[in-house]
Amino acid sequence: MLLLRAGKESSGTVRVDVAFINVEWMNIPVYMDGLIVEQSSLGEVNGLIDQEGGVLSGSQNIFMLRGMGYRGYLAAGSVEVDESDKGYNEVDSWGICSWVK
Repeated sequence: MLLLRAGKESSGTVRVDVAFINVEWMNIPVYMDGLIVEQSSLGEVNGLIDQEGGVLSGSQNIFMLRGMGYRGYLAAGSVEVDESDKGYNEVDSWGICSWVK
């Protein structure tokens, strides 16, 4: 699983969590400003996957993550979004970061 989080401190009013479930492969930047997630196609990432020696199962969806000055790709079973008034260090809805206290 992969959890991307924008805290209230950066977005202003809400905490936004984006969870990718059953992540099989990713080629994404460390810092992402202005995140937009879109469904993509295997054809767009075949070259990247081949270069890294990856193989995807047929059950994976391909997502393009893009924003201000970047583009990345991720293969996962699904993506879910949660907006809340929780603080940055509070537990997420999926329990991905349940170790956070």
